[in-house]
Amino acid sequence: MDTAKEKLDVVHKQILAAMDRHPLLTFRDSLLHWEKQSGWSRAWLLCSVASFLTMAVWVLGGVPFIAKLVAFVYPAYASFKTIDTPSSHESETWLTYWIVFAAVGIVEPIAWPLLNVIPLYQFVKMGFLVWCYNPRTRGASTIYRQVLRPYVLPAIGVVGGGGGGAATKSTTTSRSAAAAAAAASVAKPDDADAQAADTMPLFASEFIYTYGVITTTTSRSAASASVVEPDDADAQAAAAEQEVSVRVLSAAGLPLMEAGATDAYVLLYVMGADGKTVSDKCKTKTKPNSTEPRWGEELSLRVRASDVAPGACVVAIVCHKTGFGQDLTIGTVQVPLTSLAGGEEMQGDFALEDKAKDNPVGVSGKLSLALRLQ
Repeated sequence: MDTAKEKLDVVHKQILAAMDRHPLLTFRDSLLHWEKQSGWSRAWLLCSVASFLTMAVWVLGGVPFIAKLVAFVYPAYASFKTIDTPSSHESETWLTYWIVFAAVGIVEPIAWPLLNVIPLYQFVKMGFLVWCYNPRTRGASTIYRQVLRPYVLPAIGVVGGGGGGAATKSTTTSRSAAAAAAAASVAKPDDADAQAADTMPLFASEFIYTYGVITTTTSRSAASASVVEPDDADAQAAAAEQEVSVRVLSAAGLPLMEAGATDAYVLLYVMGADGKTVSDKCKTKTKPNSTEPRWGEELSLRVRASDVAPGACVVAIVCHKTGFGQDLTIGTVQVPLTSLAGGEEMQGDFALEDKAKDNPVGVSGKLSLALRLQ
């Protein structure tokens, strides 16, 4: 009995924390008023309202409408959040999900005579779409890796499944080769001045590369000065970036988060001196049902050299992966980039903090990291 009450208290705290994070979505202020009037917790009032609305939708719209809501509401909410999140992994998941969602919507009316004979088809469809977007299963990412990337992307001309950098480099190389070939094919006039003839290939090469065609100009030297070789541009861009190498070793003393279990992973990014994210976000694998997880994973974060300044720091957030909805924050570690100056690896155990009070059960534990700025 005590165990059931403890689990109920954990759920109650999680609902309250979710209401504080999303006050407009959960009508927190209105429910606070009714909490004072009735004496009931606003968390249970929210559950009661949600249950009533679910039953009303069930009666009025039936199973097909419920299935459409389940397949649309949370994915739409998560997709809006992803727009402002610099995470290629999340973008991959939700873009693939909406492709699958649209494909189901197109095929369903055409194949309805066949689908109608499948027992409980609406529940099967609902389960499939939930599998696609559930944070634990990430079915949409599986479809992308197993179907779209190896078969569909090559068919539409995206070789290798989206190697943007390689494609750009290949395009640049092709343009340079075309410019050189065109310059070599330029005929020298028989009666032209020798010096003009010598400069003609260079002139043609520069303008073909810059404009795509040969155009007239009044200043060859100005055009030559404006041309930047692709290799030089790449070298300058590489020189302007630095890499933060982070080895996520282990964690210890983490709290029990949900239903007496903790499924932990670590989210990493670099925060600039102004508090904005200045790198991509990356994360470790999830270690299920462990308050002493061990990862041993090495991740890299690329930042501009100008962002390596006092006040900038590496942020490591230990999170708990929930079965549904937004993952929970266990605690956060911030390591100043200035402490990594010199290129030497710094390894240590960092106490987790929760200044924003995001952890509904209270923060505890430490995270072991090894960091190097290259």
